[in-house]
Amino acid sequence: MLPFNADVSVMLKRYVPDAADGAKVRCSMDNYLTRQNHFYLDEADEARDFWHVDYIHKTSPWVWWQQFLPVEPILAALAMKVLQISIASSPCERQLSKWAFIVTKYRTRLSLSRQHKLVYCSSNWKLAENCNSDKWYASDSSDDQE
Repeated sequence: MLPFNADVSVMLKRYVPDAADGAKVRCSMDNYLTRQNHFYLDEADEARDFWHVDYIHKTSPWVWWQQFLPVEPILAALAMKVLQISIASSPCERQLSKWAFIVTKYRTRLSLSRQHKLVYCSSNWKLAENCNSDKWYASDSSDDQE
């Protein structure tokens, strides 16, 4: 098995907390990095098209990992979680801005759990407001139409 650096170990502990699943992921990562088993050979023991340069350049990483979902469900799910991480700082800045709006110098006694709930509600309210469909809070009752 290949040795993994500390960052990969910390990431595995966070995303795969179960020790048995962590061992499976480490073994699968080892097979992936060394291109062994089904990461290189198909059922007829022929080289897969996944590793050709043209195929890699034409395929998105998300689609590429979805092809391995049936044979390596834990590693493919982990890869898809990692692919969902934003590479820009704007979502983080947006959340910190909402947090600063909620926690002011006059509202410092809010508990951390209450702060989390308020930021969560604020974020989801903005998503609901920006949705093009009917408002979820619109009433369809006959009392409102009279």
